Amino acid sequence: QKCHGELRLCHQGGGARWVSWTASPADGFIHFVGRDVTEDHARDEALREAEEQLRQGQKMEAMGQLTGGIAHDLNNMLQGIVLPFQIIRQRIAQGRHEDIGKYIDAGLAAARRAASLTQRLLAFSRRQPLDSRAVDVVASLHGLESLIKTTCGENIVLEMEFAPGLWLALTDAHQFDNAVLNLA
Repeated sequence: QKCHGELRLCHQGGGARWVSWTASPADGFIHFVGRDVTEDHARDEALREAEEQLRQGQKMEAMGQLTGGIAHDLNNMLQGIVLPFQIIRQRIAQGRHEDIGKYIDAGLAAARRAASLTQRLLAFSRRQPLDSRAVDVVASLHGLESLIKTTCGENIVLEMEFAPGLWLALTDAHQFDNAVLNLA
């Protein structure tokens, strides 16, 4: 019965060498045959390192896309705050005060969305403890839809379909949102 294995041996020059060996019994003796596979190990290690660098590069590219999408959405939210103030200024200058309240409400809603996004980003970066509650994940996903579309890029079409009457999920709403964005 043959046996196979690999050994790492110290070379007389101080370096290490890998030897692949096979042992085979014959005629009352055990015959060992060894082959130096050090270069094979070096190639395999170089390949593993290259794959790891590729993975890191892909992670950095994904982070760039995510931050670009977040910056774009945050800019849109800020425009949703600034525009109502500009309209309010015009209306006051014109002496038209009757519908200023709806512009204030629109600006406040945009400010709340921006604050929520900022809070989620801070929670993610600080790894805050979970605040598990019953969450309507369908509503949460609908709220993230524009951010997910931006994150995925122009080449991907996003369609969301949900079964009617889905139950609430026990989760941290901000962490759920972050997980979805990271997956995207």
